Amino acid sequence: CSPGYEFYYWVVAVSADGAESAASDPCIGYRLPDLEVARSTYSFDANGGADEIAVTANSRWKVTPSDSWIVVSSASQAEDTKALPFSVGANSGQAGRTGYVKVELLCGDADGYCREIEIVQAGKSSPLPSCPQWKKHVYTSDGVFLEWEPSANAMSYTLYRKATHPLK
Repeated sequence: CSPGYEFYYWVVAVSADGAESAASDPCIGYRLPDLEVARSTYSFDANGGADEIAVTANSRWKVTPSDSWIVVSSASQAEDTKALPFSVGANSGQAGRTGYVKVELLCGDADGYCREIEIVQAGKSSPLPSCPQWKKHVYTSDGVFLEWEPSANAMSYTLYRKATHPLK
């Protein structure tokens, strides 16, 4: 294929009673390749999972994932509409990550014409910190001194003050 499928066009004049003239000289026209994907973004939790990318194209195409944690079941297809299965591996890190699946035409002048589908995956949740335990609290004329045992998985602490018991 060139920039698309090659077509030949010509004109024939038709009279009121249906008689046709000789045909004009043919001219060449092109239909540009079509490439569509149903969705531009897919989201997964840290456990990963599987889904399908719906691809519609009138030319041959190939698929390339950006990262090894994105696995596409087939690398290239003939022209057509296709549900393309893919899977996303588990993310053991706490940070989320983003990758892409590139669907690219393989067609003469249209080589490189593509759609990128964003794959977004959440990171593994941090475990909840344990409840801090008081070591001591001392009331002085200068105020209150509070000290507690460090909690597992705590990155910081917030101290609240209320005039009444918070659980009553």
